[in-house]
Amino acid sequence: MNKDLITALVDNEIKDENIKKELNELISSDSQFRYEYDVQSLCKKLVREKVKKVKAPEYLREKILSEIKPKETIAIKKHNFLLNIFYKPAFTFATALVIIISIILIVVNRFDNSKPPEIDFSKLDSDNMLLQAVNNYNLILNGKLAPQYVSDNSKEICNFFSKNGVHYSTIVPEFKEWKLLGAVVSEDKGIKLAHHVYAGKNNQIIYVFQVDKDYVNKVIKIDSDLLEYIESGNCYSKEYSNNLIILTEIDHNIFAIIANDDFNYVKNNFCSLN
Repeated sequence: MNKDLITALVDNEIKDENIKKELNELISSDSQFRYEYDVQSLCKKLVREKVKKVKAPEYLREKILSEIKPKETIAIKKHNFLLNIFYKPAFTFATALVIIISIILIVVNRFDNSKPPEIDFSKLDSDNMLLQAVNNYNLILNGKLAPQYVSDNSKEICNFFSKNGVHYSTIVPEFKEWKLLGAVVSEDKGIKLAHHVYAGKNNQIIYVFQVDKDYVNKVIKIDSDLLEYIESGNCYSKEYSNNLIILTEIDHNIFAIIANDDFNYVKNNFCSLN
């Protein structure tokens, strides 16, 4: 009796009662058949209970189909990885099924990483970078935080940071639409950190807080899901209290940007820098 018939038995595909009876007797008396039956039953149960049906985006579906679609002009290679899995005696159908499910889960997880994480600002700690940026921005708007150094030249501002104890390379981009106002150096846990500010033609304020990535979760906190999201090359943006918040990585620095200008315009300018 072929052990492959156990798959059909588990899937309730065998109609011949004599074959069913013979298989059940083998499962009861033969340890190898019993093991195969238990493994197949467990796999089917796991797939039924744990793997939820989620409709994939159309572009992801098309990409997967295009990758697995047979190429009529290309001969099947003798040592094809998937064929080896199914034909090697050491691999049962259950083993192959587990491998395939693992591959699917990896693909799904990679896709999920492209979705921005949900951040609850009411639950952020005081040493969280986003919360500090929001608080600093409000202080600027209320006239309670003024530049320590006034300049509209990016090189001069970078020199100011360096001369005042900021021990990492800073990036101060210049924009035609916004004029540099100046900069501030703050201190957290004995480490000097860089901040600079722009102003728009209609009194818009754009505030930038940047830290070296090596300081994250040592000097200042960033939510782990959010950090993973931006380290994957994404630019996080969110509307909060009628302002736009951006978190992005540029070179080796993490930037938190708060602005009250046109959201799409600000996002396009800063997110294109990463």
